[in-house]
Amino acid sequence: MKNRLIGGILLIVGTSIGGGMLAIPMATAGLGFWTSSLVLLGIWLITVFSAYLILEVNLLLPEGTNLISMARTTMGRGGEVIMWICYLLLLYALMSAYTSGGADIIYNLSTALHFTLANWLNALVFLVIFGSIVAIGIHGVDFANRILLSTKLLTFLLVAGFCLSLVHINFMQHSDLSYLSSAVMPVITSFGFAIIMPSLRVYLNSNIKLLRQTIFYGSLIPLTCYLLWNFVVQGSIQSDQLISFGASDHAVASLTDTLSLLTHNGFISQLTHLFTIICITTSFLGVSLCLVDFLRDGLRLKAQTHRSLWPILLAFVPPLILVSMIPSLFIKALSYAGVMCVILLMLLPGVMAYQGRYRLKLPSHYQVIGGKALLILQIVLSLILLIFALYHI
Repeated sequence: MKNRLIGGILLIVGTSIGGGMLAIPMATAGLGFWTSSLVLLGIWLITVFSAYLILEVNLLLPEGTNLISMARTTMGRGGEVIMWICYLLLLYALMSAYTSGGADIIYNLSTALHFTLANWLNALVFLVIFGSIVAIGIHGVDFANRILLSTKLLTFLLVAGFCLSLVHINFMQHSDLSYLSSAVMPVITSFGFAIIMPSLRVYLNSNIKLLRQTIFYGSLIPLTCYLLWNFVVQGSIQSDQLISFGASDHAVASLTDTLSLLTHNGFISQLTHLFTIICITTSFLGVSLCLVDFLRDGLRLKAQTHRSLWPILLAFVPPLILVSMIPSLFIKALSYAGVMCVILLMLLPGVMAYQGRYRLKLPSHYQVIGGKALLILQIVLSLILLIFALYHI
């Protein structure tokens, strides 16, 4: 079971520390390091609480149940429809963001080899390579994730440690709250690990103790890494540059190339590029797995049938089309995903838990601490964030 716990933690870390991590310094550059750190901490607290609520509701139903069935049981047909629409929008927004980042990686690699491909071909190559791993299922993703994540954490520590010498404290002293609206949604998306909770329950055989530990430790590691990464990047590159990177067609490549140039070290430069590649791929694997499982559950398809190819195609084709049409989709897609995260991973878990506890009074093996008061507070905060997001989007 200890091995499974480590695997579960790594799946959360792998899903979190990815494209969102690369986006955070660019999205929060206008806020400055200190203000953005407070934003990161606050969002971490509410997303962790919401993840525990998802676990509570999921444990009311049989193992293998995804969010559609959870919404249907606790909120009826209307809740199921809302979940279908919003969850698909969230996962497709994330898939589009990571596919865009993946296409950027293929673009970087092909440029280094002195040839270029059309953007849709870059995206297709990325999807074919890493989509084949997702087709194997959670055990294939777990195996690939362990290898990639171990390398990612090592390269992160080396790159961050080396870049500490490049930090200028004066780069982090400014704070412009007018950038708060553009910063919050990508940060929320970066803590969107709760989408993998139903799959993790299956992986950990519904062991509540292990699932609770997995949520806490699995989310604490990304928070620590985000804070360190923000310190390194915002301390090394001026905010106006980072803001311009986020709006460019090749946001990931711009950030990576700039950090590589600043290091003046060939080995660290290669590690920076490797770190970027693994960040995108690990998040892509986790989100793709969730989308495929979600589609199988929603369409009531068994995993071991010839029809199981349909969820794979439905998961990968729409992002490919979007990325082909809109190259500069990385930050934009993460921002739209943030709005969906507020609805699906904060607001609806609170409503489902309230319905399960106090309206339907379903028998439960686990209930999140705080009682009705904390649950209502969580719902209110989620509504405030949603209104804020819709107003500024």
